[in-house]
Amino acid sequence: MDTRTSFNLRDKFVLYFVLTGMIVLSVSGFISYYITREALLNRTFSQLTSLRIEKKKQIQAFLKKQEILLHGLARSYDGKEVSLNGFAGNVFVANLNKPDSVRLIINNDIETSEIISAGKLPEVPAGKMVYSDYRSGISSTDQCLLLITRESHSLFILSVPEKNLTDIMYEINPENGLGYSGETYLTGSDLLMRTNSRFQQNSVLNVTVNTPAVHEALSGNTGTGIIDDYRGIPVLSSYTRLEIGDLHWALLSEMDVAEVLSPVYELRASLLVSGTAIAIIIFIIAVFISRSIARPILKLENAFETIRTGNLDVTIENKNNDEIGNLVRSFNFMASELKTKSRELEEERMKSIRLFLEGQEEERKRIAREIHDSLGQLLVVLNMRYERLCKSSDATEEQKKAITELIGETISEARRISNDLSSSVLLQLGLFRAVQALINNMKDVHEIVFQFKSEGNDNELNPLQSAYIYRIIQESVSNIIKHSDATEAWIDIRLENTIQISVRDNGKGFDKDRADYGSGLKNINDRVKILGGTIHTDSAPGKGTHLMANIPLMK
Repeated sequence: MDTRTSFNLRDKFVLYFVLTGMIVLSVSGFISYYITREALLNRTFSQLTSLRIEKKKQIQAFLKKQEILLHGLARSYDGKEVSLNGFAGNVFVANLNKPDSVRLIINNDIETSEIISAGKLPEVPAGKMVYSDYRSGISSTDQCLLLITRESHSLFILSVPEKNLTDIMYEINPENGLGYSGETYLTGSDLLMRTNSRFQQNSVLNVTVNTPAVHEALSGNTGTGIIDDYRGIPVLSSYTRLEIGDLHWALLSEMDVAEVLSPVYELRASLLVSGTAIAIIIFIIAVFISRSIARPILKLENAFETIRTGNLDVTIENKNNDEIGNLVRSFNFMASELKTKSRELEEERMKSIRLFLEGQEEERKRIAREIHDSLGQLLVVLNMRYERLCKSSDATEEQKKAITELIGETISEARRISNDLSSSVLLQLGLFRAVQALINNMKDVHEIVFQFKSEGNDNELNPLQSAYIYRIIQESVSNIIKHSDATEAWIDIRLENTIQISVRDNGKGFDKDRADYGSGLKNINDRVKILGGTIHTDSAPGKGTHLMANIPLMK
C-alpha cells in the first residue's frame, strides 16, 4: 500500500507560493541584514580610525608644545623664579654637580619629590629631549610622564600628570562618535594602561590590556578588527603605535559590538516581524490565487471521477479564456460526446435485450403450445387408453388408482409448465391474480411461506409491462427458492403514479461488495431498464435480501 503523503493541487500552489515568498524574503532580509551590518561596521571602523588619528595628533601636538616650552625655559633659565604659563605640570631643575638636589621652579611647598631624584634620571645628551615612562610603586593619581632636557650642567624636568593625557583621550559625549561604550586609551609596552579606562577607575598601571590589537600596535602595525577587549567584551578596535621619544605605546579607539550593531539587531527584529506579516499576506494571497487556478482543475478531477463511476451527465461551468478554459471546453465536449455515444450504445443494448426477451417470450409461447398441443394431448390419450385397459386388466384397484393419480399429476405439471412458459395466464387473469397463482403453485411444492400484497388497478398496465413485471416476480421467486435458504418471503406491488415492486425474504443474504451476481439478477435488471425504471438491491450476510424496483406507468 502506498503510504506517501498526498497533496492536492491547491495545497501545492499555496506551498509553492509561500515557499517562494519565504525564500525571497529570507534572501532579501539576509542581504539587507548583511549589507547594513557591513555598512555599520565599516562606518564605525572609519569613525574609530578618524578618532584615533585625531587623538594621536592631539597627543603629539600637546607633547610637542611641552617640548618647545621646556627647551625655551632651559635656554633662558637664570636661577630665578620664572613664569610657567603653558606648562602642563611641574617643572624641576636638577644640578648635575649635586646629584641629590632636585628643585621645583615654582613657589609652593614641594622642594623635593619622590617622583624625581637625580639617581633615577636617565642619561640625557645636551640639547636633547628624553621621555621617562611612568614609575611603578606610585599611586595612579601621582603618575607622571617626564620630559627631560639638558642645558650645561642642569637637567630640566617637566612632569606631565597622567590626567592631562587622560583628558585628551577620554570622551564621554555620545555624540562624538564613540556612543555609550566607546573609548580611546593608551597602553605601554608592558601592556599596562597609561590613561584611565572609561569603565574602570584607577586603571593606570593597574589594568593589563593583553589583546591582539595591542600586540599588533606595539609591533608597529596599524589596522582595525573585532576583538575581545580587556573586559572580555567583543569590540571594534582601531589601533596604532604611538612613538613618544624612545617610548613605544599603543593607542586604541574601541567601541562595543553590541552598541554598533544594535540598529542591525533592531532591523533583524523588524525584518522578522515584517517578514512574518508579509508571509501571512502571501499565504492569504496564495490561497485566493491557488483557488482561482486550481478550482477548474479540481472540478475537472471531480468530473473525471464522476465519469469513472459511470455518470456521464457532467458539464463544467467555464468562464476562463486561457489554457485551462480550453481544457475545460475540451472536457465538456468529450463528456457530451461520451454521453451521446453511451446513450446510443445503451439504446442499442436495450433494443437487443428487448428483442432477445421478446424472442424468448415467443419461444416460451411456442414451447407452451407444443406442450399443450402435443404432450398434453398424448397424456390425455394415454390416460383414456389406460382407463379402458384397467377395465379388462387383472391389476388391483390400488395399483390402478396409483397409476391414474400419477398420470393426472403429470398432466397437471405439464399444464403448469405450459402456463409458466406462456403469458396467456396474464391475459386471462391479469397481473395480480397471475402472481397470486404463481405463489399458490409454490406453496404446494416448497416449504417457503410466500405473502403477496397488491394495491391499484392492474388493468392500467399494457401487455408488455404486465409480461415483464410478471417475469421479474417469477425470476425473483426462483432466486429465493434456489439461493436464499429463507422460510418466509414478501411480495408487494403498488400501482400509483409509478409501479413499485418490493420482493423481500428472511434468508441468508449476501455481501453486495463481494457478490458475483448471476443471470437471475441480471435478467431482472435488464427488464427493469427496458421498462425505463430503476432497481435497488439491499442485502447483507444473515440479514436477508430486499429487492426494490420503481417503474414508470405507461398506459
